[in-house]
Amino acid sequence: MASRYTVQITMKDGTRFHYDFIQRALVETQDPNNKILLTDKMSIEEGGYWFLYDPKTKNIATPEAIGNDIQGLHVAKVRGLTYASPGELSFLYGVPSAYVKGKSDTEFFKGLPAYRKEQYERYKDIYGTEHLEQRLQGQLPEIKIGIRKYTLDWGNRQMIKVNDPKEILRFSDLAPQEGGYNAFFNLKTGKAYRSYHEEVNLDECVIIDIPHERILDSVAVARECGFKDTDLLGAYPYKKEHRALLVAVHPQAAKLMIDQKRAEEQKIAQSPFMGKGRKFGLN
Repeated sequence: MASRYTVQITMKDGTRFHYDFIQRALVETQDPNNKILLTDKMSIEEGGYWFLYDPKTKNIATPEAIGNDIQGLHVAKVRGLTYASPGELSFLYGVPSAYVKGKSDTEFFKGLPAYRKEQYERYKDIYGTEHLEQRLQGQLPEIKIGIRKYTLDWGNRQMIKVNDPKEILRFSDLAPQEGGYNAFFNLKTGKAYRSYHEEVNLDECVIIDIPHERILDSVAVARECGFKDTDLLGAYPYKKEHRALLVAVHPQAAKLMIDQKRAEEQKIAQSPFMGKGRKFGLN
C-alpha cells in the first residue's frame, strides 16, 4: 500500500500518513482504512489546506472535540500540488508515463507549455469550444439525478437544484469511492445519505453513483490545484451536462423511478414548445 505514495506526513503525536493527491486524502501508514479526506471540513487556502487534528481519533476534530478539549488538538497544514508525485501528476494531466519517467517535478512543469498547447488543440478538434468557452466565462456544468437537475459547484462542494436553489446536495453528504461518489438518494425528497440507517426508506431511495470531480468539472479542479484552466482537458474533457447512475435496491423504488420518468416525459410532450420543435431544430 505504502509503495504507491511518495510523501510521508508525521503529525505531532507521531502518527504517520501518506499523502494521496489523487484521492485527496491522508492515508494512515499503520491503518490504511483510516483516511483524512481533504474536504470542505477543512479551511482551503492558497497552496493547500489546514485543519484541526485530534490525536485521540487520528482524524479531523469533531465539533464536540473542539468544544470540549481544544487544548489537545493540533493544527495541521497540508500543501496541495507540491506534495503530488510525478506519477500522480501524470495521472491528473493524462500525460503518458514515459513523458514523466525519470523527470523531476521541475522538469515536468518546464515541459508542460508545449504539451498544454498540443492537448488543447486536440481537445478543440474533437469536442469544439462552445461549452468550454461558456465554462471559462463562469457558467457551471450540470448533472441530472433522476428527474432533478443540479448545477455543479465544485468550488463550494455542492450541487444546487436548478429552479430551486434552496434544495442543495453537498458532497459531504456523499460517500467517496474510487472513481467518484455514491449515496442513498430519496427520489421524493431529494435528500442524500452517505450510508444506510433508519432514515433511509428503501421504498423511496435508490443508490446514486456520481463521477469524481475531475470528470464533473476539470476546469474547477485545475483552478483549485493552481493549474491553468485548460490544463486537465487532455485527460478529462469538459462536459456541460452529466447524468448520475441510479440503482434501485427495492422493487417499489424501481417503480417510483419509472413513474417519475414517465411523468417527466409526459410533461415534456405536453409542452407548447414541442409542436414548434422541428421548426427550431429541436427534433
